[in-house]
Amino acid sequence: MHQIFRLDEIFEAICWFVKYESDGGKTLAALTRTCRTFENVALAALWESQDSLVPLARCLGAAIQETWKSNENIKPTNILCTERLPTLSEWKREHKHALFIKTFVSSQNPSILDHSIDTTVFIALFAHGSMPFFPNLQEFQWPLRGISDGDIPFITRFLGPKLEKITLNMPNNYKLDMLTLDHLLTIHALKEMSLKGEAGLGSLLSIRELITRSVQLRAFTCTIPLDLTHVRILATLRSLHRLSVIMPPMVDESFETSVGCDDPFPVLQTLTLAVSNLAGALHFIQLCPFTHVAQFELEIQENSLPDSPRYLEALGTLMVKQFSSKALQAFRLTSECGSGLPWDTTKAIRASTLRPFLSFRNLAMFHLDANWCYDLHNSFIEEAAKAWPSLRYIFLDPWGSWPVPRDRRLTLACFLPLVQHCPRIRNFAGLFEGCVPYISDTTRPGNGHEAEFVRDIFVGHSVSDIEAVALFLSDLFPHLEQIRSLSEADDTHARWEEVTKKVKEYTLVRSQMKAWYKEKDATAGPKKRSET
Repeated sequence: MHQIFRLDEIFEAICWFVKYESDGGKTLAALTRTCRTFENVALAALWESQDSLVPLARCLGAAIQETWKSNENIKPTNILCTERLPTLSEWKREHKHALFIKTFVSSQNPSILDHSIDTTVFIALFAHGSMPFFPNLQEFQWPLRGISDGDIPFITRFLGPKLEKITLNMPNNYKLDMLTLDHLLTIHALKEMSLKGEAGLGSLLSIRELITRSVQLRAFTCTIPLDLTHVRILATLRSLHRLSVIMPPMVDESFETSVGCDDPFPVLQTLTLAVSNLAGALHFIQLCPFTHVAQFELEIQENSLPDSPRYLEALGTLMVKQFSSKALQAFRLTSECGSGLPWDTTKAIRASTLRPFLSFRNLAMFHLDANWCYDLHNSFIEEAAKAWPSLRYIFLDPWGSWPVPRDRRLTLACFLPLVQHCPRIRNFAGLFEGCVPYISDTTRPGNGHEAEFVRDIFVGHSVSDIEAVALFLSDLFPHLEQIRSLSEADDTHARWEEVTKKVKEYTLVRSQMKAWYKEKDATAGPKKRSET
């Protein structure tokens, strides 16, 4: 054996590379049987991440029987069940492999979709000893594929002392038994928890008890609508950095306006909130200040409000009061309403609607994707560029409803202030029409400013002048690779493709000119010094 393979770091890198190749599992299995030097490293790569108990159950050899079950009402399935009690040697082999498992997360792997595990296998697996079945497990998702709700009591044997992240899919109206709950709370390494399922009295009681006693959590995600009681408990967690919750619709205006605790969410940095409408978001935000939040994502699940501009402006005004203007760096608002509404000047989002958001001077991302009506002009983009010097990403709902007269839409000219005032800009999207301002032959469009990080842009439909647009864009974006048009017309796509082609040609010419001038200045410098 070559001496290089005696270095664990080199062989470990090789094993992880092999794992993701075709038939990587077979190759790693063969390496484990090659020599003892390879065994542990290859086994670690082979077993580190699993999405089913089937491979591990098969380690019990003849103790596990695989039967084929099929009838008219049930999809054909391979059922793993116990044939007899495993022997001591079979237990040792299975336990040896279980030590290497660090991640248990279900996937859509089609190779295991046709397998399920009989309860008798669980009884056999977990009847051996009382210690955690996977002592080195760090990430766990329940239920695993092929496991029914009736096997939930076995969950405690999955929860080892090193568990850091857990995802629980809770059936409707299911309440965690106290044994499972107490076992969860003994895991001091647990930092991230995600609860998914349907709302029910049992599940809500379980969540309330769980977050009340999980004081060490750093991240909490829940897709079950919570009430004010849960929010009050979450606000007291001293280590919570990331929070993602769904709030139920507000049925009246009597919703309380305080979480009722001192210093709520003391270290919360990322807040993701799903509400039925903007009114629900206003109710939630007024509960308490979010002074440390750097990223705020808001998902509107309905779009039934007839006066969205008024609510959006009120949201921005309230955020100025409840969020820190220095801390907030990203704001994202999306909606699941579907197609955009017909453009209506009385319901359009204008500059005055978005102006409160300009108070957040350190904003790096501003994302609006709600399929609303818009009436924004280039002057607002210039105002935003001056207010957000750290801006990297701006998305202005290119699939929303914009003014039918195209002369009232945003144009490519609004790229100028973004490039001049936002040196870190990387990406922006909107319904930008393809017309550019007049620029003389002796003047560069960006006055020497370039957006070196921009690789692709979203644009609107029309292209007024292919040559002028290409010259304009090549000066602002020297590394532009793609222009994405929202038009469905083939001729419009063809024109923008021609613009993209010319931008690359002009960019190449500009780079060659820069190199030529640089070389010329380098050779001219010594001559001037010698003359003096």
